[in-house]
Amino acid sequence: MFRFGTEQKVCEIGGVKVGGQPGEYATVCCFSIFQESDRVFDKGARRKGFNEKRAEELLRTADKFSRETGVPVMADIVASPGEKFNKYIDFVTSVSEMPFCVDAIMMKTKLEGAAYCAEKGLLDRMFYNSITVWADDLVTEVKEMAHIGVKHVLLVAFDQNDQMPTGRITGAQKL
Repeated sequence: MFRFGTEQKVCEIGGVKVGGQPGEYATVCCFSIFQESDRVFDKGARRKGFNEKRAEELLRTADKFSRETGVPVMADIVASPGEKFNKYIDFVTSVSEMPFCVDAIMMKTKLEGAAYCAEKGLLDRMFYNSITVWADDLVTEVKEMAHIGVKHVLLVAFDQNDQMPTGRITGAQKL
């Protein structure tokens, strides 16, 4: 099996180990919840709230599959600008012990979700999804994440201006 020559880092997010040498730890299955057109919303009724029964069923099914297969799971909680992450985070953490991602298109929304996790003592279970090389204000976002105390973050090294493998290297260097 392929092995990296460089010592690999391992992070533990909510009891799930991520990283290391290939095959050292199970791949994590990350699924989105509360995303636009997610089945937890009744058709055209996102603003009215979500169907808690459906959302709980989705989370419990993911937990069940994880136990049965040994593949860890992580809920990618998606919020739109103007929505509060609070209700989604509270719901997911009340139903499951799985780690979760805070995910939004807008930096402000993601940072609000991360700050709420800090208030609730959930940063050990939270994964910030994500920072990118094309972010409008990457420096501010990184400073705010540090101020909040974010421990785990996904770095998207993809560079829209250079979509070749070399672009991923330069993208990572920019980050």
